[in-house]
Amino acid sequence: MLQLSIYTPFTKLIESEEVDFVSVPGLTGEVGILPGHINFITSVGSGLLTYKKDGKSAFIALHYGFLDVNSDRVKICVKIAEESKKLDLERAKSSLKKALGRVDNFIKEGNLEDIEYTKFQSKVGRALTRINVMKRI
Repeated sequence: MLQLSIYTPFTKLIESEEVDFVSVPGLTGEVGILPGHINFITSVGSGLLTYKKDGKSAFIALHYGFLDVNSDRVKICVKIAEESKKLDLERAKSSLKKALGRVDNFIKEGNLEDIEYTKFQSKVGRALTRINVMKRI
């Protein structure tokens, strides 16, 4: 068994929950973790975390941070972590539409170096992740 913990700057979403498997969105692809996995630390991107417990899957939207695997303990510290049951599909779709509109305006104006452009790109990624999580449940 793995011991899964997920932290954000403001909450302990999961603390030492026993799970059978964890899949985490890394910056360069998915990282699958089973008991006995080699110890390592890596970056976490924006995407879908899946974990399995007693044959059932659960999903969490993660947004940027790091992953530490050490002796069957999986610790994830991210900027934002959202359980699938707390997500609102219509709100995510609305956020995506607004963020895409802002990104499109920056592109049309040629302001791709503007820090606000980068912020809205991140908002697009978070909205897409939330929508993908909602499609899984």
